[in-house]
Amino acid sequence: MYGVDYLDTMANMASLRSVRTVFALGAPAGHYFRNFDLSQAFTFSECDQDVYMELPPLGMMGIVNPLCGQGKESGNVAKLKRMLYGMKDSGRKWMQLLDKFFRDIGAVPTITDSMVYNWKFNGFEARFAVHVDDILCSAAHPYVHTEFSRLLRERFGETRVTEEPTTFLLGMKVHHDRERKQVVLSQAAYTRKLLAAFGIDENVTSAATPLPPDPVFQKFDGIASQEDSYRMMCICGGLQWLQTCTRPDIAFATNMLARYASNPSPEHISYANRVLRYLSGTIEMGITYHETDVPGLVFSRKLVHLKGKQPTTGYNPGGDQRII
Repeated sequence: MYGVDYLDTMANMASLRSVRTVFALGAPAGHYFRNFDLSQAFTFSECDQDVYMELPPLGMMGIVNPLCGQGKESGNVAKLKRMLYGMKDSGRKWMQLLDKFFRDIGAVPTITDSMVYNWKFNGFEARFAVHVDDILCSAAHPYVHTEFSRLLRERFGETRVTEEPTTFLLGMKVHHDRERKQVVLSQAAYTRKLLAAFGIDENVTSAATPLPPDPVFQKFDGIASQEDSYRMMCICGGLQWLQTCTRPDIAFATNMLARYASNPSPEHISYANRVLRYLSGTIEMGITYHETDVPGLVFSRKLVHLKGKQPTTGYNPGGDQRII
């Protein structure tokens, strides 16, 4: 709506927490994982508004369309029948179309994330996590993948659907050992790029932990240089994506450093460099999901001194005790 959200661009995608949940539930259940991709997905959606566009130059990209007349030089315009990439409403229209497809085949969106669907086909359980035009399917039997592929191709066209076993997803490497009922998510390639961006060599002496045993975080009374502030904010930004996806072990350190990123002290910079050195020694580390349930209890008062701040206590109760 113009004046409300016209300048916003949206796309339908499951949260990373939901994607990890699909793996966490599927791995111990012995599920099979497969990726489905729909090419030029936004162009499937019909344009229900009066939208006109200039004609492309005649012969553009070697294509001559006699319906275009003299092309752009003619001064004519064309009315769109389908949505195009770059249009403000194309993501929402595609979301509506894909949601209708899932509901038509009997899949039900979850309450916590509308882009995660549960489906039962011939008694077999399946879950889907949607990321715009990429669909992760976790199924109890390969036959479910086959049937879902058939339905996709029937609805969107044979040539527009590609599929493959899930080995990479959203920049994460996925190692699935079905016999051991285990899935490992890691980001070694991204970690190496992050370390290289900040001049950290893999041969540098690594740190055993993200932070020292008794770190002290307090507001810096001085004024950090522009270079230090910029570097700290870049480090925190890079670490945020890593800890959000596959490295919860650096989440506490990353979030603490982010509080002081705008005006970091020499100690804060030292802590940030320590996190990078910790990553240099744990590049291949990731997050593992398997049959064993591990309860968790975290009490931060014993971990860090916060001057002028209250400690944060977290507890993971019983029941399904996977930590995601």
